[in-house]
Amino acid sequence: MKFKKRQDGRYEAKVTLGKDSTGKVLRKSIYANTIKDLEQKIYELKKEKEEGSIVISSNMLISDYCNAWYDSYKSQKETNTKAMYKNVIDKHINPCLGNLRVEQLKKQHIQQMINSRFDKARTCQQIILTLRQIINEMKSDHIINSVDADNLTKNLTMPRYKAVEKRALTDRELLAVKKADFDIKQRAFINVLFYFGLRREEALALMRSDFDFKENMLTVSRALIFDKNNAEIKDTKSYAGNRCINIPLEVKSFFIDYLQKLDGLYLFTKSDGNLMTLSAYRRMWEQIQKKMNAAVITEAEMQMKVTPITLTAHYFRHNYCTLLYYSGLSVGKAVELMGHADYKMIMQIYKHLDDQKEHTNEKINNNIKMSC
Repeated sequence: MKFKKRQDGRYEAKVTLGKDSTGKVLRKSIYANTIKDLEQKIYELKKEKEEGSIVISSNMLISDYCNAWYDSYKSQKETNTKAMYKNVIDKHINPCLGNLRVEQLKKQHIQQMINSRFDKARTCQQIILTLRQIINEMKSDHIINSVDADNLTKNLTMPRYKAVEKRALTDRELLAVKKADFDIKQRAFINVLFYFGLRREEALALMRSDFDFKENMLTVSRALIFDKNNAEIKDTKSYAGNRCINIPLEVKSFFIDYLQKLDGLYLFTKSDGNLMTLSAYRRMWEQIQKKMNAAVITEAEMQMKVTPITLTAHYFRHNYCTLLYYSGLSVGKAVELMGHADYKMIMQIYKHLDDQKEHTNEKINNNIKMSC
């Protein structure tokens, strides 16, 4: 059987399951991170077929198809992503569409589901994101007409969703980072985010052995994933997440000192030395934000109820990408350092920054003309 390596680093194989009542060949696409895992999935699928426990057809219930799709493709995803798909299927798609047959699904059914949740814009976005993937898989399994499938989620009336703005840190926030009275662990975490642009889960999974001060390199090769309040070490988000980043001279001595004072193997743990849990992380981040605000908000401003600084770890990642842009690094090098599997996200950020720069230059030129 032929295996294909996808752009996201996973392997794909198409398994023939037989023919439907019209004589159309039924195939199912299988995905896995390694060829060994792919072979195991193919074996299990063929075994299910032989035992008669799997029957893929346009006559099957949408709930059955969605559950099978989740088990086959999404159950191995990172925990946060997995939980989102599971939640959308269990709480929205299956209750609204689950009793329909695949062949009965119409655009109006999907619109009705969206209408009943119109006050929850983010939820509606997640429903359509999930449905599009499921419908695309139905196309791959040849149980739905391609034209019909493409039209099912086209031109739906959707609630307006305003995504959280992705931006670099403001001057006030940068000052707060610099002046805040962090303890050494908090300062180390902020330095990892600021100087290396790591994802939160990558930062929390760092070990002392990841730092090579002779070669001046930090190796990123794993992530700490929260499953409710349990923590587990897994691979990075994608194959591109495995990367080496140069250790800036500004923080080299800091990290040498920090690692010398570290008791365990991991850089960031709970007070008992165990892996950081979600509740422990939230407590740490809450303290970080409190100290940042204390560093820049005066008593008078507190009385005036000045808007406090509210950041997530991801703001630091976007700030890092902005620094790469202004350092003159190419999109390709930025993609590599950020650990992205494709260019799309970085190209969007670079284009946005190009537009900003052009707008700023235009304003400066206009001001110069006015002053002449």
